[in-house]
Amino acid sequence: MNQVWTRFGAQVVHSGIDLEVRRAEIFAVIGGSGSGKSTLLREMILLQRPDSGSIRVLGVDLKDIDDDGALALRRRWGVMFQHGGLFGSLTVRENVGLPLREHTGLADGLIDEIAAWKLAMTGLAPKVGGQYPSELSGGMLIGVLRRGRAGRGGREVSGQILSRIAGMPQEEAQHGIRGVRSLGVGIRAGRAPA
Repeated sequence: MNQVWTRFGAQVVHSGIDLEVRRAEIFAVIGGSGSGKSTLLREMILLQRPDSGSIRVLGVDLKDIDDDGALALRRRWGVMFQHGGLFGSLTVRENVGLPLREHTGLADGLIDEIAAWKLAMTGLAPKVGGQYPSELSGGMLIGVLRRGRAGRGGREVSGQILSRIAGMPQEEAQHGIRGVRSLGVGIRAGRAPA
């Protein structure tokens, strides 16, 4: 961030903020209520624009980013909101599968299988997928968010999912693989945890 200014009417929230967070650095934003912490984060994830100044995220200048560029950039990060950020009206499995439903043309059955695999990676019982976020403990929510929903890079799809794709007609299988890869998910042969 370079010389970021944010105002709400006459109220100045940010006045010339300069901030640099390097790759793999852990950084905390601390301040009192109303000091602009959430506004700063919203500006960094393209939910709000500052009045002036520049913001670069993952090497991309956000000032003149178009919708396609914003979508491509959003696919490179995961955001964990306070209290989990899961949709209370969706089951855990539906929450985990939501990014795939929004950003790929994968079939619902395949998305449900991928979501079930991702939940298995958390070590949670399969029945948790059918529960709603309000029915989970704090530790269960963290497991869902860490392994099931948050983050983009380095994820892999199990052999069970590949075998499902392999049983599809070639064109549909290729579409499925492209859709999964478009999210930055690696594909390798292997077995999902029991």
